[in-house]
Amino acid sequence: MGIKITVLGLLALLGLPLLAQTAPELPTLYLIGDSTVRNGRGDGGNGQWGWGEPLVSYFDASKIRVLNRAHGGRSSRTYLTGDWESVFAALKPGDFVIMQFGHNDGGPLDDDQRARGTLRGIGDETREIDNPITKQHEVVHTFGWYLRKFIADTKSKGATPLVCSLVPRKIWKDGKIARNSSDYGGWAGEVARSESVAFLDLNEIIARRYDELGPEAVEPLFADPHTHTSRAGAELNAASVVGALKELKANPLATYFSEKAGVVVPSLAVQEADKPTLDQLRFLCGRWIGRDASGETEEQWSPPANNTIMGMYREMSNGKTTFYEFFVLSQEPNELVLRMKHFDANLTGWEDKDKSVIFDVVSLSQNEVVFQSRDNAKPIKLAYTRSNDKQLDAILIHERGGKTLRDEFHYRLAQ
Repeated sequence: MGIKITVLGLLALLGLPLLAQTAPELPTLYLIGDSTVRNGRGDGGNGQWGWGEPLVSYFDASKIRVLNRAHGGRSSRTYLTGDWESVFAALKPGDFVIMQFGHNDGGPLDDDQRARGTLRGIGDETREIDNPITKQHEVVHTFGWYLRKFIADTKSKGATPLVCSLVPRKIWKDGKIARNSSDYGGWAGEVARSESVAFLDLNEIIARRYDELGPEAVEPLFADPHTHTSRAGAELNAASVVGALKELKANPLATYFSEKAGVVVPSLAVQEADKPTLDQLRFLCGRWIGRDASGETEEQWSPPANNTIMGMYREMSNGKTTFYEFFVLSQEPNELVLRMKHFDANLTGWEDKDKSVIFDVVSLSQNEVVFQSRDNAKPIKLAYTRSNDKQLDAILIHERGGKTLRDEFHYRLAQ
Protein backbone atom coordinates (compact mmCIF):
# COMPACT_ATOMS: atom_id res chain seq x y z
CA MET A 1 0.00 0.00 0.00
CA GLY A 2 1.32 3.46 -0.89
CA ILE A 3 1.77 6.12 1.76
CA LYS A 4 0.03 9.46 1.87
CA ILE A 5 1.61 12.60 3.18
CA THR A 6 0.50 16.22 3.04
CA VAL A 7 2.70 19.11 2.01
CA LEU A 8 2.61 20.49 5.55
CA GLY A 9 3.36 17.07 7.00
CA LEU A 10 6.31 16.58 4.73
CA LEU A 11 7.67 20.03 5.44
CA ALA A 12 7.48 19.31 9.16
CA LEU A 13 9.58 16.19 8.68
CA LEU A 14 12.40 17.77 6.75
CA GLY A 15 15.77 17.93 8.30
CA LEU A 16 20.27 15.73 9.13
CA PRO A 17 22.94 14.61 6.68
CA LEU A 18 22.41 11.79 4.22
CA LEU A 19 25.00 9.42 5.68
CA ALA A 20 27.29 9.19 8.67
CA GLN A 21 30.58 9.84 6.90
CA THR A 22 34.16 10.85 7.64
CA ALA A 23 35.55 14.13 6.29
CA PRO A 24 36.60 13.46 2.70
CA GLU A 25 39.55 14.84 0.80
CA LEU A 26 39.00 18.35 -0.50
CA PRO A 27 37.70 18.64 -4.05
CA THR A 28 40.15 19.99 -6.62
CA LEU A 29 39.61 22.55 -9.35
CA TYR A 30 41.99 21.84 -12.23
CA LEU A 31 42.80 24.53 -14.80
CA ILE A 32 43.94 23.27 -18.20
CA GLY A 33 44.90 25.33 -21.20
CA ASP A 34 47.79 27.30 -22.69
CA SER A 35 50.10 30.18 -21.68
CA THR A 36 47.21 32.63 -21.30
CA VAL A 37 46.16 30.48 -18.32
CA ARG A 38 49.67 29.66 -17.02
CA ASN A 39 52.68 31.40 -18.47
CA GLY A 40 56.07 29.74 -18.06
CA ARG A 41 56.46 28.53 -14.49
CA GLY A 42 53.56 30.65 -13.34
CA ASP A 43 55.80 33.06 -11.44
CA GLY A 44 55.77 36.06 -13.78
CA GLY A 45 59.49 35.67 -14.37
CA ASN A 46 59.24 37.20 -17.84
CA GLY A 47 56.64 39.78 -16.85
CA GLN A 48 53.91 37.64 -18.38
CA TRP A 49 51.14 36.09 -16.31
CA GLY A 50 48.23 33.78 -17.08
CA TRP A 51 44.90 34.23 -15.31
CA GLY A 52 45.22 30.92 -13.44
CA GLU A 53 47.57 32.26 -10.75
CA PRO A 54 45.42 35.19 -9.57
CA LEU A 55 42.28 33.05 -9.85
CA VAL A 56 43.41 30.98 -6.85
CA SER A 57 42.70 33.77 -4.35
CA TYR A 58 39.01 33.83 -5.35
CA PHE A 59 38.52 30.38 -3.81
CA ASP A 60 38.52 29.33 -0.16
CA ALA A 61 41.55 27.07 0.40
CA SER A 62 39.79 25.36 3.32
CA LYS A 63 37.08 24.14 0.94
CA ILE A 64 38.78 23.45 -2.39
CA ARG A 65 42.25 23.14 -3.93
CA VAL A 66 42.98 25.02 -7.16
CA LEU A 67 45.71 23.46 -9.32
CA ASN A 68 46.86 25.29 -12.44
CA ARG A 69 47.88 22.55 -14.87
CA ALA A 70 47.85 24.72 -18.00
CA HIS A 71 50.97 24.48 -20.18
CA GLY A 72 52.35 27.23 -22.38
CA GLY A 73 52.43 26.47 -26.09
CA ARG A 74 49.83 23.73 -25.94
CA SER A 75 46.88 23.39 -28.27
CA SER A 76 43.92 21.20 -27.35
CA ARG A 77 45.59 18.43 -29.34
CA THR A 78 49.06 18.63 -27.77
CA TYR A 79 47.60 19.05 -24.29
CA LEU A 80 45.71 15.79 -24.77
CA THR A 81 48.80 13.94 -25.94
CA GLY A 82 51.28 15.62 -23.58
CA ASP A 83 49.61 16.66 -20.31
CA TRP A 84 46.10 15.30 -19.92
CA GLU A 85 47.05 11.80 -18.80
CA SER A 86 48.40 12.99 -15.44
CA VAL A 87 45.38 15.25 -14.78
CA PHE A 88 42.95 12.50 -15.77
CA ALA A 89 44.68 9.99 -13.48
CA ALA A 90 44.31 12.36 -10.51
CA LEU A 91 40.64 13.27 -11.11
CA LYS A 92 38.14 12.03 -8.53
CA PRO A 93 34.38 12.44 -8.07
CA GLY A 94 33.50 15.96 -6.95
CA ASP A 95 36.44 17.59 -8.74
CA PHE A 96 36.16 20.28 -11.43
CA VAL A 97 38.02 21.01 -14.67
CA ILE A 98 38.01 24.46 -16.30
CA MET A 99 39.43 24.28 -19.83
CA GLN A 100 40.47 27.05 -22.23
CA PHE A 101 42.05 26.38 -25.62
CA GLY A 102 42.16 27.94 -29.08
CA HIS A 103 45.18 30.25 -29.17
CA ASN A 104 47.48 27.54 -30.54
CA ASP A 105 45.01 25.35 -32.43
CA GLY A 106 45.26 27.27 -35.71
CA GLY A 107 48.84 26.30 -36.53
CA PRO A 108 50.11 23.68 -38.99
CA LEU A 109 49.29 20.04 -38.33
CA ASP A 110 52.69 18.60 -39.17
CA ASP A 111 55.39 21.28 -39.33
CA ASP A 112 58.81 20.47 -37.90
CA GLN A 113 58.65 23.24 -35.27
CA ARG A 114 55.54 22.48 -33.19
CA ALA A 115 53.05 20.27 -35.10
CA ARG A 116 50.23 21.34 -32.79
CA GLY A 117 47.35 22.47 -35.03
CA THR A 118 43.88 20.92 -35.05
CA LEU A 119 41.30 20.67 -37.81
CA ARG A 120 38.94 23.63 -37.84
CA GLY A 121 35.42 23.26 -36.51
CA ILE A 122 33.69 20.82 -34.18
CA GLY A 123 32.86 17.91 -36.49
CA ASP A 124 34.21 14.36 -36.68
CA GLU A 125 36.61 14.94 -39.58
CA THR A 126 40.10 13.48 -39.21
CA ARG A 127 43.41 13.64 -41.03
CA GLU A 128 46.25 11.14 -40.71
CA ILE A 129 49.79 12.51 -40.49
CA ASP A 130 53.32 11.40 -39.70
CA ASN A 131 54.25 13.70 -36.84
CA PRO A 132 57.80 15.04 -37.43
CA ILE A 133 58.17 15.96 -33.72
CA THR A 134 57.06 12.69 -32.11
CA LYS A 135 58.06 10.51 -35.09
CA GLN A 136 54.68 8.81 -34.71
CA HIS A 137 51.77 8.25 -37.07
CA GLU A 138 48.88 10.31 -35.71
CA VAL A 139 45.19 10.86 -36.40
CA VAL A 140 44.40 14.57 -35.98
CA HIS A 141 40.85 15.62 -35.06
CA THR A 142 38.87 18.85 -35.00
CA PHE A 143 39.13 21.43 -32.23
CA GLY A 144 35.65 20.45 -31.05
CA TRP A 145 36.56 16.76 -30.91
CA TYR A 146 39.38 17.44 -28.46
CA LEU A 147 37.11 19.53 -26.21
CA ARG A 148 34.52 16.76 -26.23
CA LYS A 149 37.24 14.30 -25.26
CA PHE A 150 38.22 16.37 -22.21
CA ILE A 151 34.55 16.74 -21.28
CA ALA A 152 33.76 13.02 -21.61
CA ASP A 153 36.87 11.99 -19.68
CA THR A 154 36.08 14.45 -16.89
CA LYS A 155 32.49 13.26 -16.59
CA SER A 156 33.64 9.62 -16.55
CA LYS A 157 35.48 10.33 -13.30
CA GLY A 158 32.43 11.91 -11.66
CA ALA A 159 33.96 15.37 -12.01
CA THR A 160 32.43 18.52 -13.50
CA PRO A 161 33.81 20.10 -16.70
CA LEU A 162 33.48 23.80 -17.55
CA VAL A 163 34.45 25.24 -20.94
CA CYS A 164 35.87 28.72 -21.58
CA SER A 165 36.24 30.58 -24.82
CA LEU A 166 39.78 31.83 -25.34
CA VAL A 167 40.69 35.21 -23.83
CA PRO A 168 40.93 37.85 -26.58
CA ARG A 169 44.14 39.19 -28.05
CA LYS A 170 44.91 42.91 -28.05
CA ILE A 171 43.89 43.40 -31.67
CA TRP A 172 41.77 46.48 -32.37
CA LYS A 173 39.44 46.68 -35.34
CA ASP A 174 37.25 49.74 -35.95
CA GLY A 175 37.72 50.84 -32.35
CA LYS A 176 36.73 47.45 -30.89
CA ILE A 177 38.67 44.39 -29.78
CA ALA A 178 38.49 41.61 -32.38
CA ARG A 179 36.33 38.70 -31.23
CA ASN A 180 36.62 34.97 -32.00
CA SER A 181 32.91 34.21 -32.08
CA SER A 182 33.16 32.88 -35.65
CA ASP A 183 35.93 30.39 -34.87
CA TYR A 184 37.51 29.06 -31.67
CA GLY A 185 35.44 31.13 -29.25
CA GLY A 186 32.20 30.26 -31.00
CA TRP A 187 33.19 26.62 -31.41
CA ALA A 188 33.89 26.31 -27.68
CA GLY A 189 30.40 27.61 -26.95
CA GLU A 190 28.81 25.20 -29.43
CA VAL A 191 30.56 22.24 -27.85
CA ALA A 192 29.61 23.32 -24.32
CA ARG A 193 25.95 23.65 -25.29
CA SER A 194 25.85 20.33 -27.17
CA GLU A 195 27.44 18.54 -24.20
CA SER A 196 25.25 20.35 -21.63
CA VAL A 197 28.16 21.79 -19.65
CA ALA A 198 28.81 25.28 -18.32
CA PHE A 199 30.25 27.81 -20.76
CA LEU A 200 32.28 30.84 -19.68
CA ASP A 201 32.45 33.23 -22.63
CA LEU A 202 35.70 34.93 -21.65
CA ASN A 203 36.32 36.06 -25.23
CA GLU A 204 33.23 38.27 -25.24
CA ILE A 205 33.29 39.25 -21.56
CA ILE A 206 36.90 40.48 -21.57
CA ALA A 207 36.58 42.05 -25.02
CA ARG A 208 33.68 44.16 -23.74
CA ARG A 209 35.81 45.27 -20.81
CA TYR A 210 38.69 46.24 -23.12
CA ASP A 211 36.25 48.15 -25.33
CA GLU A 212 35.08 50.11 -22.28
CA LEU A 213 38.64 50.90 -21.15
CA GLY A 214 39.96 51.89 -24.60
CA PRO A 215 43.39 51.34 -26.18
CA GLU A 216 45.39 53.57 -23.84
CA ALA A 217 44.16 51.88 -20.66
CA VAL A 218 44.40 48.37 -22.13
CA GLU A 219 48.03 48.80 -23.22
CA PRO A 220 49.61 48.16 -19.77
CA LEU A 221 47.44 45.05 -19.34
CA PHE A 222 49.70 43.24 -21.83
CA ALA A 223 53.36 42.25 -21.53
CA ASP A 224 53.87 41.60 -25.24
CA PRO A 225 52.40 43.01 -28.47
CA HIS A 226 49.01 41.30 -28.31
CA THR A 227 48.67 37.92 -26.52
CA HIS A 228 50.21 37.56 -23.05
CA THR A 229 49.02 39.65 -20.15
CA SER A 230 50.90 41.49 -17.42
CA ARG A 231 50.00 40.85 -13.80
CA ALA A 232 47.34 43.57 -14.00
CA GLY A 233 45.90 42.02 -17.13
CA ALA A 234 45.87 38.57 -15.56
CA GLU A 235 44.06 39.97 -12.52
CA LEU A 236 41.39 41.47 -14.78
CA ASN A 237 40.99 38.16 -16.60
CA ALA A 238 40.78 36.16 -13.36
CA ALA A 239 38.04 38.45 -12.06
CA SER A 240 36.27 37.95 -15.39
CA VAL A 241 36.35 34.17 -14.86
CA VAL A 242 34.67 34.63 -11.48
CA GLY A 243 32.15 37.03 -13.01
CA ALA A 244 31.41 34.48 -15.74
CA LEU A 245 30.84 31.78 -13.11
CA LYS A 246 28.42 34.06 -11.26
CA GLU A 247 26.57 34.62 -14.52
CA LEU A 248 25.70 30.93 -14.82
CA LYS A 249 22.14 29.86 -14.04
CA ALA A 250 23.60 27.10 -11.90
CA ASN A 251 27.16 27.82 -10.72
CA PRO A 252 28.78 24.57 -9.54
CA LEU A 253 31.62 26.45 -7.82
CA ALA A 254 29.52 29.00 -5.92
CA THR A 255 29.95 27.36 -2.52
CA TYR A 256 33.75 27.39 -2.81
CA PHE A 257 34.28 31.13 -3.35
CA SER A 258 36.43 33.12 -0.93
CA GLU A 259 35.44 36.48 0.55
CA LYS A 260 37.38 38.17 -2.25
CA ALA A 261 34.93 36.77 -4.80
CA GLY A 262 32.06 38.48 -3.00
CA VAL A 263 32.83 41.85 -4.57
CA VAL A 264 32.83 40.50 -8.14
CA VAL A 265 29.59 41.06 -10.02
CA PRO A 266 28.30 38.82 -12.83
CA SER A 267 30.14 39.65 -16.04
CA LEU A 268 27.00 39.95 -18.12
CA ALA A 269 23.54 40.80 -16.83
CA VAL A 270 21.54 37.71 -15.86
CA GLN A 271 18.14 38.03 -17.46
CA GLU A 272 14.98 37.07 -15.57
CA ALA A 273 14.23 34.49 -18.26
CA ASP A 274 17.57 32.80 -17.57
CA LYS A 275 16.79 31.93 -13.96
CA PRO A 276 16.08 28.21 -13.41
CA THR A 277 12.44 27.29 -12.91
CA LEU A 278 10.46 24.29 -11.72
CA ASP A 279 8.93 23.96 -15.18
CA GLN A 280 12.37 22.99 -16.46
CA LEU A 281 12.22 19.98 -14.12
CA ARG A 282 8.88 18.61 -15.32
CA PHE A 283 10.83 15.80 -16.97
CA LEU A 284 11.20 14.25 -13.49
CA CYS A 285 7.47 14.03 -12.93
CA GLY A 286 5.82 10.63 -12.84
CA ARG A 287 6.09 7.28 -11.07
CA TRP A 288 9.33 5.48 -11.84
CA ILE A 289 10.17 1.89 -10.94
CA GLY A 290 13.44 -0.02 -11.08
CA ARG A 291 15.56 -2.69 -9.43
CA ASP A 292 18.97 -2.82 -7.77
CA ALA A 293 21.01 -5.47 -5.91
CA SER A 294 18.83 -5.20 -2.80
CA GLY A 295 15.46 -5.39 -4.53
CA GLU A 296 12.88 -3.11 -6.13
CA THR A 297 13.13 0.68 -6.17
CA GLU A 298 10.51 3.32 -6.80
CA GLU A 299 10.67 7.09 -7.22
CA GLN A 300 7.77 9.54 -7.64
CA TRP A 301 7.74 13.25 -8.47
CA SER A 302 4.62 15.42 -8.53
CA PRO A 303 3.91 18.14 -11.12
CA PRO A 304 4.83 21.69 -10.00
CA ALA A 305 2.24 23.30 -7.74
CA ASN A 306 2.51 26.37 -5.50
CA ASN A 307 6.21 26.79 -6.32
CA THR A 308 6.94 23.24 -5.17
CA ILE A 309 7.57 19.76 -6.57
CA MET A 310 7.13 16.91 -4.08
CA GLY A 311 9.11 13.68 -4.36
CA MET A 312 9.48 10.26 -2.76
CA TYR A 313 11.97 7.38 -3.13
CA ARG A 314 11.69 3.93 -1.55
CA GLU A 315 13.48 0.60 -1.58
CA MET A 316 11.57 -2.68 -1.30
CA SER A 317 12.57 -6.26 -0.53
CA ASN A 318 10.17 -9.20 -0.77
CA GLY A 319 7.30 -6.78 -1.24
CA LYS A 320 8.06 -4.75 1.92
CA THR A 321 9.42 -1.22 2.05
CA THR A 322 12.79 -1.02 3.84
CA PHE A 323 13.76 2.63 3.34
CA TYR A 324 12.23 5.97 2.31
CA GLU A 325 13.45 9.37 1.15
CA PHE A 326 11.15 12.38 0.85
CA PHE A 327 11.95 15.47 -1.23
CA VAL A 328 10.73 19.04 -1.50
CA LEU A 329 12.01 20.92 -4.54
CA SER A 330 11.12 24.58 -4.13
CA GLN A 331 11.31 27.68 -6.29
CA GLU A 332 13.11 30.44 -4.41
CA PRO A 333 13.72 34.00 -5.66
CA ASN A 334 16.84 33.32 -7.72
CA GLU A 335 17.37 29.59 -7.42
CA LEU A 336 15.91 26.13 -7.03
CA VAL A 337 16.54 24.32 -3.74
CA LEU A 338 16.09 20.61 -3.01
CA ARG A 339 15.52 19.44 0.58
CA MET A 340 15.70 15.75 1.46
CA LYS A 341 14.93 13.65 4.54
CA HIS A 342 15.39 9.90 5.15
CA PHE A 343 13.27 7.35 7.04
CA ASP A 344 13.37 3.67 7.91
CA ALA A 345 10.53 1.24 7.19
CA ASN A 346 8.60 2.52 10.23
CA LEU A 347 8.95 6.16 9.14
CA THR A 348 11.46 6.87 11.88
CA GLY A 349 13.62 9.72 10.62
CA TRP A 350 17.37 9.51 10.29
CA GLU A 351 17.64 13.24 10.87
CA ASP A 352 16.58 15.60 13.61
CA LYS A 353 13.15 17.03 12.82
CA ASP A 354 14.56 20.50 12.15
CA LYS A 355 17.39 19.31 9.90
CA SER A 356 17.46 18.28 6.26
CA VAL A 357 19.97 17.61 3.52
CA ILE A 358 19.95 20.71 1.30
CA PHE A 359 21.02 20.69 -2.34
CA ASP A 360 21.56 23.42 -4.91
CA VAL A 361 21.03 22.98 -8.65
CA VAL A 362 24.52 23.21 -10.16
CA SER A 363 23.67 22.17 -13.72
CA LEU A 364 20.36 22.26 -15.57
CA SER A 365 19.65 21.56 -19.22
CA GLN A 366 16.94 19.89 -21.22
CA ASN A 367 16.04 16.59 -19.51
CA GLU A 368 19.10 16.70 -17.24
CA VAL A 369 19.76 18.16 -13.78
CA VAL A 370 22.61 17.90 -11.25
CA PHE A 371 22.12 18.67 -7.55
CA GLN A 372 25.02 19.24 -5.13
CA SER A 373 24.76 19.29 -1.34
CA ARG A 374 25.64 22.45 0.54
CA ASP A 375 27.51 20.57 3.27
CA ASN A 376 31.08 20.58 1.93
CA ALA A 377 32.26 18.30 4.75
CA LYS A 378 29.89 15.57 3.51
CA PRO A 379 29.57 16.22 -0.23
CA ILE A 380 26.80 14.53 -2.16
CA LYS A 381 26.07 14.88 -5.87
CA LEU A 382 22.78 13.65 -7.35
CA ALA A 383 22.19 13.69 -11.12
CA TYR A 384 19.08 12.81 -13.14
CA THR A 385 18.82 12.27 -16.89
CA ARG A 386 15.66 11.42 -18.79
CA SER A 387 17.02 9.58 -21.82
CA ASN A 388 13.61 8.97 -23.44
CA ASP A 389 9.89 9.11 -22.69
CA LYS A 390 9.99 5.99 -20.53
CA GLN A 391 13.53 5.99 -19.07
CA LEU A 392 14.94 7.97 -16.13
CA ASP A 393 18.51 7.44 -14.90
CA ALA A 394 19.97 8.69 -11.62
CA ILE A 395 23.55 8.77 -10.29
CA LEU A 396 24.38 9.33 -6.61
CA ILE A 397 28.00 10.17 -5.66
CA HIS A 398 28.77 10.27 -1.94
CA GLU A 399 31.39 9.45 0.69
CA ARG A 400 31.29 6.57 3.15
CA GLY A 401 34.09 5.33 5.37
CA GLY A 402 36.56 7.63 3.63
CA LYS A 403 35.74 6.16 0.21
CA THR A 404 33.89 7.74 -2.70
CA LEU A 405 30.90 5.68 -3.81
CA ARG A 406 28.93 5.93 -7.04
CA ASP A 407 25.44 4.40 -7.12
CA GLU A 408 23.41 4.17 -10.33
CA PHE A 409 19.64 3.82 -10.61
CA HIS A 410 17.76 3.03 -13.81
CA TYR A 411 13.99 3.51 -13.87
CA ARG A 412 11.15 2.89 -16.28
CA LEU A 413 7.93 4.87 -16.29
CA ALA A 414 5.14 2.93 -14.55
CA GLN A 415 2.02 2.24 -16.58
